[in-house]
Amino acid sequence: MINRNIELGYGTVTKDAMQDRTLTIEAKAIYAYLCSFAGGKDEAWPSIKKICYDLVISENRMRKHLNVLISTGYIERSRRRFANSKQWASNVYEILQ
Repeated sequence: MINRNIELGYGTVTKDAMQDRTLTIEAKAIYAYLCSFAGGKDEAWPSIKKICYDLVISENRMRKHLNVLISTGYIERSRRRFANSKQWASNVYEILQ
């Protein structure tokens, strides 16, 4: 049963990423997850806590496989700040398709 209180969305996942045999299943899951949050665009910004919760993985495991996506050029990570503040708001993940 689908929880209707959760925003339903979509994303496009490239075959290149899914067919890349150098990527782990965890890296592919994180890539697909970020693509689903981007919703057809090229940026997503779910929190690390949310990614880990939804994918049921530890933060260390998530970071390890996210770093694989970054080092292989599938994802770029940057940080954004709150408006008019020096405090960090969140990571921004750019999907390089």
